[in-house]
Amino acid sequence: MAEFLSNYNQKMMVWGSDSVLREWSAWRRCLEQHTTDPEPNFVAGLVQYEKLILAIRKDLGHKNEGIGKFDILRLFINDLDEAIKRHGGS
Repeated sequence: MAEFLSNYNQKMMVWGSDSVLREWSAWRRCLEQHTTDPEPNFVAGLVQYEKLILAIRKDLGHKNEGIGKFDILRLFINDLDEAIKRHGGS
């Protein structure tokens, strides 16, 4: 995973739009927090990941209209609502 992220960082610096680069950086900070914080904010990490996906979609020309919080994450996390409840998010 570390090798993948390192390689992807290099690509992101060159090819990522400004907004995608900002969201990528914010998501990476969340990942770092999860490795060092004894009680990481699970829901904040998910929210930041979804922001990254939305930024990528916008960069590709999608308007993201009508997409609500967690709509994209629900596409691939089957028990998202239960996980959020377990970790105290909203």
